[in-house]
Amino acid sequence: MGGTFTNIGGQLRSYAAGLNLATGLATSWNPSSDDFVYAIAASGLRVYVGGSFLTIGGQPRTYLAALDATTGNASTWNPAPDDWVFAIAPAGNRVYAGGSFINVGAAPRRFVAAIDSVTGIATAWSPEPNGGITCLAVSGPTVYLGGNFTYVSGRPRNSIAVVAAATGVPTPWTCDVNAQVNAINVASTVVYIGGEFTAVRNLPLGGLAVTATTLLGVPAMPGRESVARLQQNAPNPFRSQTRIRFTLGRGDDVTVRVFDVAGREVATLVNHASLQAGPHELAFDGRGLPSGVYLCRLDAGPASETRRIVLAH
Repeated sequence: MGGTFTNIGGQLRSYAAGLNLATGLATSWNPSSDDFVYAIAASGLRVYVGGSFLTIGGQPRTYLAALDATTGNASTWNPAPDDWVFAIAPAGNRVYAGGSFINVGAAPRRFVAAIDSVTGIATAWSPEPNGGITCLAVSGPTVYLGGNFTYVSGRPRNSIAVVAAATGVPTPWTCDVNAQVNAINVASTVVYIGGEFTAVRNLPLGGLAVTATTLLGVPAMPGRESVARLQQNAPNPFRSQTRIRFTLGRGDDVTVRVFDVAGREVATLVNHASLQAGPHELAFDGRGLPSGVYLCRLDAGPASETRRIVLAH
């Protein structure tokens, strides 16, 4: 089990632990991560973990590691992504990883990568989503991507996409979702998705939905149906800095502000700026603010959208 805990199963365990299936008590498996573990997946004698850590299993490992399933010690496998990892899916001789990184070792890989399970080197597979990946699922010859994006390999895909495991090219499968997808589970002929959305293919489905694996259609261009769309920031939660992304369906007067939960404005990222239609990205630095929940608000002409962002120093 991985997470943000420091005590579980009756023992002190920092962010990762092994639990007895019968009793729920903590076992001796104790990798001692120095920060949060957001993703965990077992494969054979390895336990792959991803998160915001810099040290785990007794070794320096940036955001992604392979741990011995018996001892909890880190193996020599060390892909070294340059930012947080939120999703892991081992499959055959590959380990698929998604997050907010833009490099894996020396290889440029934006938000998702397929990593050799032996060498730890990123393969040539590179779907190139334009936003962070929060969940992954492998099903036969395809890989499902979920997160906060509007394009994959230059093709419009809103928050969820299916790409070929061999090439990384998106398949014709589309399922237009209006906000971030945080969970994907593929079961036979259906796909279960969970997240922060309120609509799927213009149907009012909030937070949880099921759709067919054979669903085909013409994907909607982001921002054409609405004047503006504020995407979830990435990474989220974030330690110091995060990226605020939004898409405008037309050129407009734009203001982007951040408020605390009491409604006090703590930052103005853009103030009545005239911006063109299309995707935009802003940087938000929260190092001068206390940890907690904040609200990011986009005002574009008459349209207004707000999203929750979480700062965790």
